[in-house]
Amino acid sequence: MSASKTSVRKGLVILNPSSGPTDDEDLVKQVRSLLDQIGTKDSSVELKLKVTEGAGDAQRWAGAAPDEGFERVISIGGDGTAMECARGLSEAKSDLPLGIVATGTANVLARALCLPLDLEGAFHQALAGTARNFDLASLPDRDLRFLVGVGIGVPGQMVEKLDSKLKDSLGPVAYFTAFLEGLVENRDAVLDITIDSENLVLPGHSAIVMNVGRFKAFSDLEIGPDASPHDGKLDLFVIDHQSATGVLESIRSFFGDRTKSEGGFTHRRGSSIRIETGTPLSVQVDGEWVGRTPVEIEVGDEEVSLVCGEDYET
Repeated sequence: MSASKTSVRKGLVILNPSSGPTDDEDLVKQVRSLLDQIGTKDSSVELKLKVTEGAGDAQRWAGAAPDEGFERVISIGGDGTAMECARGLSEAKSDLPLGIVATGTANVLARALCLPLDLEGAFHQALAGTARNFDLASLPDRDLRFLVGVGIGVPGQMVEKLDSKLKDSLGPVAYFTAFLEGLVENRDAVLDITIDSENLVLPGHSAIVMNVGRFKAFSDLEIGPDASPHDGKLDLFVIDHQSATGVLESIRSFFGDRTKSEGGFTHRRGSSIRIETGTPLSVQVDGEWVGRTPVEIEVGDEEVSLVCGEDYET
């Protein structure tokens, strides 16, 4: 893993104004005002703003950034926008740093990277913070890449059923409500799993494959403190508890043990995972619904450079 800190003189700012609870026009105005302030303080800094109008814009613009002479790409939006930028840079085979300003609902990636969540603080960190190389995992059968993780069953269904208006109005409460519904609807699921050379057949309403760990969720619960995005491995968790409290408490207990199978939880680590189910289950990738099982997941040598917060630890 490598790290670098640079003084950026030319940056591409990619804004998705439709992510999160802030009104689209208000967010655009706030970002333009912030860029004007930075330009006024230091005229040598050139920041070009592009506002997305549809899916694929961020990925295409980020992919073209290295050839256009930009020194850094800054994503302003939700987890989906950041991932589009990361995919674009990866496809361009570029090590250009990606800074992330989170304005979405969950902001999982920003939390995992210990980034500020206020617009001004996050932008200054994205512009001047240290960049580190992160494993970029993939779903090869769907030509998709991801940074945080894949959720199958309940976590996939949560994303599938929540529309943007509900997420914006209820915030995290919307996710938790869908989570409880998913526990009931997926209670009889059985997963046929191959992870590297090991085969498992397990009951489970949820399977979670994590690349980036160590972020806060559901108040003080720290998810994935030992999952590292720098080791070429993925962490797999299969969950078969029926109560929400049991799920959260067991995650707290089991994330530290890499080979444990007990009490409705299984935890394994590997670089290649395939999951099949008798009844197709919902699949989400970094907060985006992508379809249903079966699914193949792997991590190899592909990396992307991300700007981290000051408190980020490897």
